Amino acid sequence: MVVNKTKIGDFFPDGKEYDAFVSYLKDCVSPSEEEREFALKVLPMILEEKFGYKLWIFERDVSPGGGKCIEYSYH
Repeated sequence: MVVNKTKIGDFFPDGKEYDAFVSYLKDCVSPSEEEREFALKVLPMILEEKFGYKLWIFERDVSPGGGKCIEYSYH
């Protein structure tokens, strides 16, 4: 079940900057690129735009040149 955060707003604030971390195997050779499309397009379209969740997706949200350990610690 997914609760629509756009309707309840921040009624239950938890102090977190993100609601979910999306991880996928981006180096996997896939002829159809389904995993990448799902992680970078479908999930954000549904969960962020429709339901108001804030996702942290490594490929999209990490700063260029940022160290993995440093970036993870800020989120």
